[in-house]
Amino acid sequence: MALERGLSDDSLVDGRTNNLASSLGSMSQVDESIREAIQETKSTLCSATPLTPVGKRKQMIKMLTLTLMPIIVLTALAISDLIATLTKSIDAIEIRRNVRFSRQVGTLVHSLQLERDMTALYISSLMQQSLTGPQRKIFLINTYPQTDEILENLDDWPVAGTVAYQQFQNKEAFMSFLYEYRLTFDIIHNTTIYEVINFYTDAIQLFIDWLYESVGKSGGQGLWETLVAYQLLIVGMEQTGIERTLGAVFYTQGGFDKPADYRWYMEKMQVGKSNIWASQKYSDLVREILQGKVQEFEYDYEEIISAMREEISYNNASREPSWQEGIWWFDNMTIYIDTLKDIQRKMAEVG
Repeated sequence: MALERGLSDDSLVDGRTNNLASSLGSMSQVDESIREAIQETKSTLCSATPLTPVGKRKQMIKMLTLTLMPIIVLTALAISDLIATLTKSIDAIEIRRNVRFSRQVGTLVHSLQLERDMTALYISSLMQQSLTGPQRKIFLINTYPQTDEILENLDDWPVAGTVAYQQFQNKEAFMSFLYEYRLTFDIIHNTTIYEVINFYTDAIQLFIDWLYESVGKSGGQGLWETLVAYQLLIVGMEQTGIERTLGAVFYTQGGFDKPADYRWYMEKMQVGKSNIWASQKYSDLVREILQGKVQEFEYDYEEIISAMREEISYNNASREPSWQEGIWWFDNMTIYIDTLKDIQRKMAEVG
């Protein structure tokens, strides 16, 4: 019995020893796993274990990055949209400003053309002292306030500071230049109709250049045909305006004094007609308004203009001067040019 109890006690001791060894072995394995995990984290850049302070910081950075990344992306997209919206808004404001300015300059060109033509008629009337009525200067002076008002209301003056054009450095300089000419052109001896035409035409050409630039800035994609038609129309209007003046001179003087004057008229008529015809090919608006305007009148003013153009083209040197025919020509051409001005205004709004 004593021997059996001894053997039993030895077995218990051996079992406890084995269990302890097994537990110690397990703990050693855990420690070894931890050491291996820590060692692995040291060998990789983006890996980390939360069991160390460094690992905790890296895990925190990861979580913050995952949280902030969508916010950063959304913020960048929002800023990009805001910039695009502001750019479009600024462009829209600039386009509206250019459209408004082009309309103002177009109106100024039209008014200067009328003043030029009335001045030329006044000079022509001085040669016919027996005539009464429109040849008096009061009829010319009545055109001045309209031009002055349009000049005063101009929002911009693109050639400010241009040394090459001292008279056009600013609005005030040009108005003073124009006012001085109005006061002195008929005081200067031997002022001719053609000098009057050249004076106004030089100024008008500069404003037409402004129109080209302004309309070009106001046009967007897909509007190139309208812009081309607009520029052709501007050139056609200016040439037709000079034609109106020269045609009136033809009737009031009974013909052209020089062959050069006749060639000048023919050039302006052909260039004006060809440019207006070409503008209709690029824009249906030109053709539609011209056709609609004819239908509004009790008579076909285009047919009258065509007949009188043909008469001027014959240049019959033996015809008698006729102020009434000159006024009839002038009035019908004015209807035509006013129609072109209306088309120009509407095309500027489209551009």
